[in-house]
Amino acid sequence: MSIKMFLCLMVHCVIIAVTLSQNPCPFTHSGPIANRLQTLIDENDADKDGNVTGAEIKADLTKRYDFNNDSCVTLDEWTDAWEFLKFSAEFATQRFQDIGGNSSSSCPIDVDGFDGAVIPLDVFVNGNIQSLIDMCEADRTRYHSICDCFQLQHQLCQDAYFTTFNACQKYTATVVVG
Repeated sequence: MSIKMFLCLMVHCVIIAVTLSQNPCPFTHSGPIANRLQTLIDENDADKDGNVTGAEIKADLTKRYDFNNDSCVTLDEWTDAWEFLKFSAEFATQRFQDIGGNSSSSCPIDVDGFDGAVIPLDVFVNGNIQSLIDMCEADRTRYHSICDCFQLQHQLCQDAYFTTFNACQKYTATVVVG
């Protein structure tokens, strides 16, 4: 191997090492966050009518979250369900808190507590995105240590579908620099 080839190889190794040190996602097998959020949207607006209803929330909570069938979802159950979808525990915890989950309660999230609810899909999606933004912005080092935050900055709010939501529009206008 010539010196020139060796130096070229070393430069490529340095570039790869720097890229990997700035991107926490390569070995997480999490896939694009837009796809993962779309799974949440599809589960919660199962009939695709543009509203997330109490019945749809209950069906999702019962199927994906309430593992012990006690009609209550704990933070551990919530986090396990989100981690199954390849979201970070930090994002799961933030969203749990943002929807009113109280981990010190005997029933942190009541599966039946959403009866009669009708949440417009844009409110549901914006809420999830805003929870992610709040979690990432609370500690900006998370952009380099948590895949969800890295992808928020580099993928989610640049996705054609998600750019239409106010949370992404505000985020890209005020937070993302360069």
